[in-house]
Amino acid sequence: MKYIKYFSTFLKTRTPHLNSNQMRRLLNIVALETTIKTFEDLRMTGSTAYKMTKNSKDTLKHLTKDQTTENLLEEMMRLSQT
Repeated sequence: MKYIKYFSTFLKTRTPHLNSNQMRRLLNIVALETTIKTFEDLRMTGSTAYKMTKNSKDTLKHLTKDQTTENLLEEMMRLSQT
Protein backbone atom coordinates (compact mmCIF):
# COMPACT_ATOMS: atom_id res chain seq x y z
CA MET A 1 0.00 0.00 0.00
CA LYS A 2 3.02 2.25 -0.26
CA TYR A 3 1.87 3.84 -3.50
CA ILE A 4 -1.66 4.50 -2.24
CA LYS A 5 -0.33 6.17 0.92
CA TYR A 6 2.08 8.34 -1.03
CA PHE A 7 -0.45 9.31 -3.72
CA SER A 8 -3.03 10.15 -1.05
CA THR A 9 -0.64 12.39 0.87
CA PHE A 10 0.59 14.05 -2.32
CA LEU A 11 -2.92 14.70 -3.62
CA LYS A 12 -3.91 16.42 -0.37
CA THR A 13 -1.30 19.10 -0.98
CA ARG A 14 -0.92 19.24 -4.78
CA THR A 15 -2.72 18.25 -7.93
CA PRO A 16 -0.43 16.57 -10.44
CA HIS A 17 -1.13 17.34 -14.07
CA LEU A 18 -1.38 13.88 -15.60
CA ASN A 19 -2.54 13.01 -19.08
CA SER A 20 -5.16 10.32 -19.53
CA ASN A 21 -2.60 7.50 -19.92
CA GLN A 22 -0.77 8.39 -16.72
CA MET A 23 -4.01 8.95 -14.80
CA ARG A 24 -5.14 5.50 -15.92
CA ARG A 25 -1.78 4.12 -14.78
CA LEU A 26 -2.18 5.77 -11.36
CA LEU A 27 -5.68 4.38 -10.94
CA ASN A 28 -4.54 0.90 -12.00
CA ILE A 29 -1.76 1.01 -9.41
CA VAL A 30 -4.26 1.97 -6.71
CA ALA A 31 -6.66 -0.79 -7.79
CA LEU A 32 -3.91 -3.42 -7.87
CA GLU A 33 -2.60 -2.49 -4.43
CA THR A 34 -6.14 -2.68 -3.07
CA THR A 35 -6.66 -6.10 -4.66
CA ILE A 36 -3.38 -7.44 -3.27
CA LYS A 37 -4.17 -6.13 0.22
CA THR A 38 -7.64 -7.66 0.10
CA PHE A 39 -6.27 -11.09 -0.82
CA GLU A 40 -3.64 -10.84 1.92
CA ASP A 41 -6.13 -9.65 4.55
CA LEU A 42 -8.58 -12.43 3.71
CA ARG A 43 -5.76 -14.98 3.77
CA MET A 44 -7.28 -16.66 0.78
CA THR A 45 -5.70 -19.95 -0.20
CA GLY A 46 -5.90 -22.14 -3.24
CA SER A 47 -4.37 -22.04 -6.65
CA THR A 48 -6.82 -19.49 -8.07
CA ALA A 49 -6.23 -17.00 -5.26
CA TYR A 50 -2.49 -17.55 -5.53
CA LYS A 51 -2.53 -16.95 -9.30
CA MET A 52 -4.66 -13.82 -8.97
CA THR A 53 -2.37 -12.42 -6.27
CA LYS A 54 0.76 -13.24 -8.25
CA ASN A 55 -0.69 -11.74 -11.44
CA SER A 56 -1.66 -8.59 -9.55
CA LYS A 57 1.83 -8.28 -8.05
CA ASP A 58 3.48 -8.87 -11.43
CA THR A 59 1.28 -6.24 -13.09
CA LEU A 60 1.96 -3.78 -10.27
CA LYS A 61 5.68 -4.36 -10.66
CA HIS A 62 5.37 -3.75 -14.41
CA LEU A 63 3.41 -0.52 -13.94
CA THR A 64 5.70 0.88 -11.26
CA LYS A 65 8.98 -0.55 -12.57
CA ASP A 66 9.88 -1.02 -8.88
CA GLN A 67 10.53 2.71 -8.58
CA THR A 68 10.26 4.65 -5.37
CA THR A 69 6.97 6.43 -4.92
CA GLU A 70 8.56 9.83 -5.51
CA ASN A 71 10.36 8.76 -8.68
CA LEU A 72 7.26 7.09 -10.06
CA LEU A 73 5.09 10.17 -9.66
CA GLU A 74 7.82 12.40 -11.08
CA GLU A 75 8.08 10.09 -14.10
CA MET A 76 4.32 10.12 -14.57
CA MET A 77 4.20 13.92 -14.49
CA ARG A 78 7.14 14.15 -16.89
CA LEU A 79 5.55 11.71 -19.32
CA SER A 80 2.34 13.74 -19.17
CA GLN A 81 4.16 16.83 -20.44
CA THR A 82 5.42 15.22 -23.64
